[in-house]
Amino acid sequence: MRVYVVWAFVVLFLAMAVGSVWADANLLANGDFEDPFINQPWAYIAPGSSIPGWTASGSGVVLNNTFGQPAAYSGVQSVELNYYGPAGLWQDIATTPGQTYELTFAMAGQYNTGPSTKGMEIRWENALAGTVTWDQYQSGGAWELHSLMLTATGPTARLEFWGLVEGDGGPYVDAASLNAVPEPSTFISLPVLLIGTVGLALRRRK
Repeated sequence: MRVYVVWAFVVLFLAMAVGSVWADANLLANGDFEDPFINQPWAYIAPGSSIPGWTASGSGVVLNNTFGQPAAYSGVQSVELNYYGPAGLWQDIATTPGQTYELTFAMAGQYNTGPSTKGMEIRWENALAGTVTWDQYQSGGAWELHSLMLTATGPTARLEFWGLVEGDGGPYVDAASLNAVPEPSTFISLPVLLIGTVGLALRRRK
């Protein structure tokens, strides 16, 4: 009886470990914008210029360290998708055609500057995938978390965050993560495979 209990725990542990690997495999490089670390309040990233993993577009973006409120959601730095006009930040990701991915990110905006409601588009494979807003009064000035399901159609997909604010005071983004969503068959087949292996081992033991 003890053998069955031990093997049951082994199956449970391995299934949880596999699920954890799926959950932790962030496909985005530098999703919290901590690289490069800037030893100053903010730094302008011009259109066409890059930081590790990302390239700026539109009017260019601002890498925030101690500038503006609220402070970064993750680490000490975030990005403002604005430099006196609409701006974006994009990254190309290796993908599997037909695979669904979950995008999660934190959004806020430059407090008491520009419109109180900031808009941002999420673009996937050069098409609009969703639009989100942040209101400094409704949010209480705090970061808000968002998630979006995206499906790849080719071996490479471009993800772009695009700020919609005209003039100064744009949206902030931080803690961006893109994770493959495992197919239901993955969680079904793994326990079945493990249980079959356990059963075979027990029969041999007898």
